[in-house]
Amino acid sequence: MSLFYVGLKTPTGEVNITVGGDSITAYRMPVRTDRRPLHSNDITHLTVDDYILDKFGWRGRSAGLFVAGDGHGVAFYGDPYIILPRGDFKFVWSPTTNDLLAVEFHRDTDIEQTLEDLQYTDEDLPTAIKSGHEIMLSCRDYYAIPNSRVIREIITDLAWR
Repeated sequence: MSLFYVGLKTPTGEVNITVGGDSITAYRMPVRTDRRPLHSNDITHLTVDDYILDKFGWRGRSAGLFVAGDGHGVAFYGDPYIILPRGDFKFVWSPTTNDLLAVEFHRDTDIEQTLEDLQYTDEDLPTAIKSGHEIMLSCRDYYAIPNSRVIREIITDLAWR
């Protein structure tokens, strides 16, 4: 089980890992705390952000890292990286939708009720990862590792022991 992400910007550091003769670079990355919406309007973005803040205590849309347990799903956006949060982290996900962008919000829609209907939760990370759904992750920084066979084997061997 892995968390995948695309869209790396500027790393704050690099760590080289050698496994079985393969050399892999892990990039240390900060989580942005000023994220702006790319594909949703500002009102929806702010409403969802406020909802997550009220329910879970942090701003999932503007200060979260968007990951998924399905590397194929995120590959649509670019090259997927395996994500390892450093230190303490929080997460939020919906078991009923794979991506908030797939939910249609209309002018007369009660966005908060729709969010309640999506059953957002901060529980059961293994199930969230297996679902392939979007996961909003809160951490100070993380390692991003290029998706490779060697790393997938290591993570599979160590997964949730």
